[in-house]
Amino acid sequence: MNEFENNELNEESESGRACDDCAAEENGKASAAEGKATGEKSACADCESEGGAEASACGCACGNADCEEGAEAKSGEAEEIGEDGSEACVEDEKYTPAYKVFCASVDEAEKAACSDCGRGEECSCCDENGEAEKKNKKSKIGFVYDYLETFCYALSLMMILFLFVFRYVSVDGESMMGTLHDKDKLIISDMFYTPETGDIVVINPESHGDNGEPIIKRVIATEGQTVYIDYKNWEVYVDGVKLDEPYIEEMRKVEQQKWGEDIPMNGTTVTKYKQEFTVSEGKVFVMGDNRNNSKDSRSREYGEMDENRILGRVILRITPNFGTVD
Repeated sequence: MNEFENNELNEESESGRACDDCAAEENGKASAAEGKATGEKSACADCESEGGAEASACGCACGNADCEEGAEAKSGEAEEIGEDGSEACVEDEKYTPAYKVFCASVDEAEKAACSDCGRGEECSCCDENGEAEKKNKKSKIGFVYDYLETFCYALSLMMILFLFVFRYVSVDGESMMGTLHDKDKLIISDMFYTPETGDIVVINPESHGDNGEPIIKRVIATEGQTVYIDYKNWEVYVDGVKLDEPYIEEMRKVEQQKWGEDIPMNGTTVTKYKQEFTVSEGKVFVMGDNRNNSKDSRSREYGEMDENRILGRVILRITPNFGTVD
């Protein structure tokens, strides 16, 4: 009779150790939950290590609060199985609570990376090849892609602008000395352009043909304007008003040093231009700033030039000195 009673007591003791905590929680007995002892935590931790049905009954595998607290005792065991705890977490879900405790001990800045530990996935705070590194790689690839995309758009835009809006030209010769020099690199444009007195333009004279070499000159007058050139005094009058031309003074002084103070501006063999004249409709009259070394409208070959032959007005000088040109 004593032996039977002892066996019955032992079975009740084991059953109480295995499921006492879960029964207390399921029945909503707050006093049992608050009054659990250190021995009950140990019983739950033992239940977790045994696994199987008893573990399910105890709640160790479903995140029961008592088991998770009790599992703090198992953190050392998880570290023994895998130094960083990752293998224990991934390979055996029963060590998930212990692995959470392990991950919680890492630097605060990396804690967020361990949020997936409960699902048995790799923990990037413990694994150098985890999600954080993958996201970093994706970020770098995205940056390179964005950079290349921006570069391609910019290149396409530049091609369109230089095909339809701007042109890149190089000065050839000395006819514009004092303002432009041989080999200067320029940007020109003819978009919405109407020639005006004082503009520097690139023009392809009719005598050069459609594929001829363009020339660069300064517009003196446009259609309907009257022009008078005082060759002796290097003065030009448009509609009766003397033009202010400081850009010719540098080369005029060079000519005077060579040939004396009384050297006149080069004249013309065209009778029309020896006196006051009116520029024809649709035409422009142009001259170079280096007046005594320029073949321009004063010559019989060029004369007044058709406005439609103007390729563009000079907008910028690129080299050697970047800036606008007056």
